[in-house]
Amino acid sequence: MKKHLLVYQRKKLKTKIFQKPLISWCYNDQQPDTIFYQGLALKKIGKINEANVRFQKLIDYGRSHINDDVKIYYFAVSLPDLAVWEENLNSRNKIHCNYLIALGYFGIGDNETSEMYFKKVTNRDYGHFGANEDLILIQSFKRKAISNFD
Repeated sequence: MKKHLLVYQRKKLKTKIFQKPLISWCYNDQQPDTIFYQGLALKKIGKINEANVRFQKLIDYGRSHINDDVKIYYFAVSLPDLAVWEENLNSRNKIHCNYLIALGYFGIGDNETSEMYFKKVTNRDYGHFGANEDLILIQSFKRKAISNFD
């Protein structure tokens, strides 16, 4: 009995850890998509309100941090391309925040607004995998809706 309770508590703790969107600078940082997929999973099991809370957190975080002045205040051995290519961190932050906003709107089902934000991401970073994949999904939804309408 104690063992099952401990496993349950650990699982509950893990889901609480991944509820706040953060910028992922290093390879082992939490990716923002995890909150989006938590929301989709919650939606699938009928917990719509909990799902929408996750999606709204993505939107709120993106909006409140899009104009942050980003600086790295520490030395990290495992910084990815940021340190190697000396990228503009503020530009990278805007891309990240637009992506979070897009994911949030995509989660709540506002495909037009999410498409607009995904396009902002791909305009600044043409190779952004997540934004490109989600744009393809949105466009396929549109084609499906048009073909069902005909």
